[in-house]
Amino acid sequence: MRSVNHSRSFKCFKGLLVQCPHHGIEKWRQCQILYDGLDYLTKTLLEIMCQGEFLKKDEKQGWDLYEDLAEKIIQWESCSNKSKNQNPTTFETGLHSIESSIVAEAKIFQLDEEARTFRS
Repeated sequence: MRSVNHSRSFKCFKGLLVQCPHHGIEKWRQCQILYDGLDYLTKTLLEIMCQGEFLKKDEKQGWDLYEDLAEKIIQWESCSNKSKNQNPTTFETGLHSIESSIVAEAKIFQLDEEARTFRS
């Protein structure tokens, strides 16, 4: 899942679960399936949202964080589209562009994780 597509992928995933209500997949496993499908940037954003402790959340908290992330990405996409002409500070690689603030947040999170590793 690409971060810009997380909201669409999450909506599709929920739609598939609705189509098959007796799927028998427990909520914690659904959260794990979604987490395993996230790309690095989206995982980083998710971890930033919960101070690096996503995997310590219970299934309800994890699901709520996926919902929040999907909503935020929709908001960021609409803000990005509005300010694209006004704000030239985006990084374009291939088909996707990432706002510099998101890249900065991801780098800060990564540095924090590395610092925690050194402290251990």
